[in-house]
Amino acid sequence: MRPPRSLNSDQLPVFLKKRPYSVIHLDASWDENRHIVSERMKSLATAGNEDVSFGYIDIDHDQEHAKTIGILNLPACSYYRGEQLLGTIIGMNQDIAANLAAIRAGDGPNNSNRC
Repeated sequence: MRPPRSLNSDQLPVFLKKRPYSVIHLDASWDENRHIVSERMKSLATAGNEDVSFGYIDIDHDQEHAKTIGILNLPACSYYRGEQLLGTIIGMNQDIAANLAAIRAGDGPNNSNRC
């Protein structure tokens, strides 16, 4: 499995079609906490999650996307089933693996497992 791919919002629709599920890490280069979520994403990407695409969008370079999905704080992760956005969770302590399990089971991400 490849590590999370750096994207912009123009590339997102095609990226979301590659696998049944996607997690997009939304952050900015100035945020020192981005590494915590980034390392968790890299770990999940290499742990046999072949049905999941992992991506990263730097909102400093794609502020319109941040406005479109309504995030006001960082870091955040957007969870998708196909092209459908199921939810965006803000916080570096969110349980990405548990949220993936929830979306695979037909639910949405759990916003109570965040900092």
